[in-house]
Amino acid sequence: VATAFFVGASAAWHLLRGRDNPAIRRMLSMAMWMALIVAPIQAVVGDAHGLNTLEHQPAKIAAIEGHWENVGDEPSPLILFGIPDMKEE
Repeated sequence: VATAFFVGASAAWHLLRGRDNPAIRRMLSMAMWMALIVAPIQAVVGDAHGLNTLEHQPAKIAAIEGHWENVGDEPSPLILFGIPDMKEE
């Protein structure tokens, strides 16, 4: 996805500079189509990876989400913004 946006940005930069070339237009079109196709796939694969990590390494997910203590089977509270503090833990 990052490569598609990088290539698209490069093509857009060339178009904004006045280099109206069919190859550059094709480059922009291909980059945007690639981003359109790959972004949903990346979201699905990322979600599956997160669920797999939650199943096999729950402590890692707790650390990623900023929870100091594992509360068992209870749902953890939603933390929108947190600053880790080892002293206050």
